[in-house]
Amino acid sequence: MMPEPRNRHYTKTEAALPWWIWMLLLHAFAVYMLYYGIYKGGWGGSAADRIIPLSLAHENNFAVWWAGVCLLIPGLLFFMLGARDTLAMRDRVMWISLALVVLGLSLDEVGSLHERVSLVGGWWALLPFGVIGSTVFGYGIVRMLRQPGSRGSGLLVMISLGLFFSVAALEELESIRFFAKPWRGWRIIAEEMIELGAESLLILAAVLQISTLTGQSLNRISILVMPKNVRAFDTLVFVALLGHVATAVLLIPEDRSWGGGNPEIWYPMAVFLLVAFHFLHAPVGFERRFVGRVLATSVFVLLSMGQAYNFGEYLVAWFPNIMEASLYENWFTRASATLLPVVLIAAFTVSLKTLLMYLLASAALLVLLSEGSPYFETYYLFSGIVACIAYRLLVTGETSARDGI
Repeated sequence: MMPEPRNRHYTKTEAALPWWIWMLLLHAFAVYMLYYGIYKGGWGGSAADRIIPLSLAHENNFAVWWAGVCLLIPGLLFFMLGARDTLAMRDRVMWISLALVVLGLSLDEVGSLHERVSLVGGWWALLPFGVIGSTVFGYGIVRMLRQPGSRGSGLLVMISLGLFFSVAALEELESIRFFAKPWRGWRIIAEEMIELGAESLLILAAVLQISTLTGQSLNRISILVMPKNVRAFDTLVFVALLGHVATAVLLIPEDRSWGGGNPEIWYPMAVFLLVAFHFLHAPVGFERRFVGRVLATSVFVLLSMGQAYNFGEYLVAWFPNIMEASLYENWFTRASATLLPVVLIAAFTVSLKTLLMYLLASAALLVLLSEGSPYFETYYLFSGIVACIAYRLLVTGETSARDGI
């Protein structure tokens, strides 16, 4: 396969820290926090409030956010590979189908979908989803292995799939009490390490394919997509919003409080992160109207993390009595803390007329949703819509297109 011309969809224009270095460092931190919480008494007293948000053994926290992101990244990369205009239809279907499966795994990691389904209908209820996912994966892998240019990526995807199956086997062994009690902690650590390894291999599979297309070194490729340059992301963001709204409206309160993950978190988490990627790829020297790319990127990464875990609760764990729980748990406070950063950054990057239009729409939405708070989860419905607005304003908006931000 002849390499494609270097394309800014795939690459960065300057040297950066290789992606695998910072990813391994974050993996190591996540595994250490898991080990510390299990074997160093991290679950006792006030230490629990500080450690649990960083532990992969729990749900709806920063650690699970990271695990979900590690699946979101390869899903977006595969989607980007499938969105190329020059691609044959069969290859387009191959990459986009693979992308949707991996994005579904990211949603499952954050929302505990397979646990929810198994609680309702037992493990047999998972069979249709397993058949569909395996069929799509199988189609993609077979086609990748048949093409010399994607054979290496196909092998990595196969290995990753095998690792995920091994985690499922470990979970099944745990359900029949196969492991003695002293070893159960190590079983959890082994599971999470295997999952992180499988996620890293999926990223490597995407990076290897991009390297084949561009002729660039694996170390020079950014794993953070540039959404402004891939218009197919606009469709993905909009269609996913419809699913998010349906989930937020239909998921009853009892289904949120069962102790597992929350699927409502995933959409705003993912879209805020897409906006962060957009600013991270802003041209060097971008310091426009007091908004630097590092500041904007950091704000949207924090907004993404804040969907998985309430920062107010974490601050109180470290600094007791800094604020009342009624403040940071109040849905209006959380909604304001989500909307205001978007408005402030948009004020420096889009026209006043456009900003006012979206601001009025957000205010009206805030009032309408406040009336529905007894019936459905208002915050995640609101944050998902705000995330979509942020994407439309800052990534595909008129100022972004004109200035090449």
